[in-house]
Amino acid sequence: MESKIYDYIESVFRGIPQTERATTIKSEIFQNLVEKYRDLKQEGKSDDEAYAIAISSGGDLTGIAADLRGENVPYSYSYEKQFEKVYEKQYKREKKRCNTFYSWYWPVVACVYLLVGFLIRGAWAYSWILFLAAAAGANLYRFFVVKSNIRARRSALNGAVWTGTVAIYFILSFATMRWDVTWLVFLLGVAASNILHAVIFHSGDSEDDEEEEE
Repeated sequence: MESKIYDYIESVFRGIPQTERATTIKSEIFQNLVEKYRDLKQEGKSDDEAYAIAISSGGDLTGIAADLRGENVPYSYSYEKQFEKVYEKQYKREKKRCNTFYSWYWPVVACVYLLVGFLIRGAWAYSWILFLAAAAGANLYRFFVVKSNIRARRSALNGAVWTGTVAIYFILSFATMRWDVTWLVFLLGVAASNILHAVIFHSGDSEDDEEEEE
């Protein structure tokens, strides 16, 4: 019966380019449906009952298939939740990886902040900017690690761009004392944010490339 589940998935995704992203999604869906089927069998369901319930639990996969074909599929709430369900295990692994990174990253940042403050005279007045720069770095790390959740990736990219922009604004302002001019950095931040989102999230080719890089 597991081979029947495999055949079902292959029929749904027939004709889709065999990119790494497509292969990963198909594999995740197959594993989810097989695990559901096995659980139902242990509950005493017959082969046919377990198969039918497992397949229905996967929901309508046509939206995901259309997305993998490169079609412009709008991200509705239900569609996004379906992707999260497919990627549930992968997303948990990605969040764990991020949390492990943060567990040592922020203590190191705090130590550097204290060292700068104590070793450089007068540094306390501006060394707090280090935390803004560090927040940008943390968000950038999250953006590159998280591949399975589009909403989390957008949030991480926004965080990286805007905390980085604020950090640059204060660095330039303190360095030049031209507060009347340095605010223009925020206009550049808006432009950078729009360009990055357009290139990364609205180009099917770019998304596939990102998946292959991980």
